[in-house]
Formats: sequence, C-alpha cells, structure tokens
Amino acid sequence: MDGSRLSNRMGLRNLLFHIFRIILGIIFIYASYHKIINPGKFAKVIYNYKIISSPTIINFLAIFLPWLEFFIGIFLIVGIFKGGASTISTLLLLVFIIAIIYTMLKGIDTNCGCFNFKESSKIGFSLLIRDFLFIIISLYVTIYSYKMKKTTI
Repeated sequence: MDGSRLSNRMGLRNLLFHIFRIILGIIFIYASYHKIINPGKFAKVIYNYKIISSPTIINFLAIFLPWLEFFIGIFLIVGIFKGGASTISTLLLLVFIIAIIYTMLKGIDTNCGCFNFKESSKIGFSLLIRDFLFIIISLYVTIYSYKMKKTTI
C-alpha cells in the first residue's frame, strides 16, 4: 500500500473517530436529560426491569446513572478523557443490552427509559438492534482512543 492511500485511510479513520465520538456524546447527553429532571420516574423504570429489588440501590442508580451519562457525553464531545469515557460508555451499553435481553426473555412488558418515559420506547428487538449499533460506535471510539494514545507516547 502506498503512502497516500495509507494516509487517506488514516484520515478517514480519524474523521470517523471524531464523528462517532461526538454522536456518542450527544446520545449520552440526550439520554440523561429526562432522567436527571425526573429521577422518580426513572427509578420506576429501573424497578420495572425486575432485575434489582432494593429500593436503596434503585434510587441510587436513578440519581447516579443519568449524571454518569451526562458527564460521559460532555467528555466525549469536548474531547477529554476520551478513552475512559468511551470505555465506560461501552460498559454501560453492554449492561443496557444485557438488561434488555433479560427483560425480553422474562416477557416483561415495560418502557426502556432510554430517552423518555413514553410508551413508544418499549423493550423489544428494535431497541436491541439500536443499542448494538450504539455499542459498535462506542467500541470504535474506545479502540481508536487507545490506539491514538499509543501512537502519541
């Protein structure tokens, strides 16, 4: 492969990294908004998954998770702590996917609570596919973040 083609490939990868990083940041900030302003509703959503039964843990998660999502989004958009923020976003998305699969297998009919608390965001295959796309984007950003770190050291 000649130098110009390699340079073009690296430029495309770098461009995709920045686009995906910003998209992922926007997704996480948008996802946090309704949860931050309405932690009580989000606590009910967490309860409805039937994975956690402790009110203390549910209430903690209802307050902590939205702020974690918010700061992940901010860090990704601003471009600081990219590796850590994208790693945490990937882990969160993995947990969300596992929770969705668990809920689907148990036949629990509930709202995902992802971006709002409306009936239109029910747990199902379309939600699972969407989160798989999100995790692919997040994995790309995570891997590329650490590759960039290696090349700059």
